[in-house]
Amino acid sequence: MLFRNKRWRVYAQVLLLLPVGYGPSCCVANAALAVKDSDLIRASIIEKIARFITWPEWGGEQFTLCASANAPLLPAIQNYYANETLANKPVKLLVFEKAADVAECQVVYVNVELKDQLPAIVETVQNQPVLLVVENKNAAEQGAHIDFFIDNNKINLEVNRNALNKSGLSASYHLLKVANLVGPN
Repeated sequence: MLFRNKRWRVYAQVLLLLPVGYGPSCCVANAALAVKDSDLIRASIIEKIARFITWPEWGGEQFTLCASANAPLLPAIQNYYANETLANKPVKLLVFEKAADVAECQVVYVNVELKDQLPAIVETVQNQPVLLVVENKNAAEQGAHIDFFIDNNKINLEVNRNALNKSGLSASYHLLKVANLVGPN
């Protein structure tokens, strides 16, 4: 079960919904009209997850988020991250065509349509400080760091701590508390 008690369920709902209504994305009127609210919420999940991840020190001026050129969520990601920050750095969005293009990213978002490419993407980022977030159930069991999916109108998270540790990343206790842990711990 994703949220084991009511307090965490309410906390997660507030955490996921507040920035969509009050964050920078609400101020971009024309672009926001073209993107469904549900897509903005799904796009914001990447940022919410990243808040609870610790990366090794690096000197980059921007935080690079990569998303597939074929991702249906791409317009929402572009809209949401236009003025957003990750790890206190402005977000640079890179659109990738193939697995080899994700090597320079700090976060890679993989949509369900790319599930056949997941093994190649996992291999590309393996042992690198790159967070692999996949919108597909059971992707964490296939080597992704974190997957999320919607089931019965609830957002579910699965975390593969072993894959995170191999990449030099760590997840906060708060994230682990609301997620299902998969793989060897």
